[in-house]
Amino acid sequence: MERNKNFVITIIVLVFLLGTAIVIAQFFEDFENVRIRKSNKTIFTSSDLTISKLSYNTNEKEIKKNFKKLKKETTYEENGYKYKKLEYKKLTLTLKENYDDFVLCKVETTSRKYLFSRNIRVGDSINKTARKYRVEKSKGNYLYGNYTMDALNNNETDKQIYFGVRTKDKLMYLNRDNVVNGKYSYISKITFDVKHGKVSKISWSYDIK
Repeated sequence: MERNKNFVITIIVLVFLLGTAIVIAQFFEDFENVRIRKSNKTIFTSSDLTISKLSYNTNEKEIKKNFKKLKKETTYEENGYKYKKLEYKKLTLTLKENYDDFVLCKVETTSRKYLFSRNIRVGDSINKTARKYRVEKSKGNYLYGNYTMDALNNNETDKQIYFGVRTKDKLMYLNRDNVVNGKYSYISKITFDVKHGKVSKISWSYDIK
């Protein structure tokens, strides 16, 4: 009886150690090699560019009303536009000149304090985060999309370009509008930095590099 009891305990311990080893291996595995279960959720669009109930194009007054304790504010010019960079603890907001105002066009944070679209925060599981968007391909770098990053960089088409792509340490979703008469087209994107299987940083932008 005692022998059987010891045998059962040994089996339980071995199963526990094996399970722990599998979890640890996944924890340190490059994200681009992790198999992600398919998901039929909607693809990324500019409507996903939110932070704590605010969104891109929110004006400066509304931003400063909702985000207190500003640590630093700087103004700079790039490509003919003026920008304001508002720096808070673990959060940076970039505003772009819009007539006589400035509006939100870029967000970067490493803080779990802020809630993003689809109920995503820094510190969430990257696998669960990926499944909150569409997943058509469980393996490979591109989770979904009609074109690749190369097609975007080489201006291979004037049609709308959208995709979700991952590397060993990042997950990015991008959407570029149709190019009309060869003119510049807006690009919206959101990026999740990955560390040890979790989201370590969230950044998004609209019409800004």
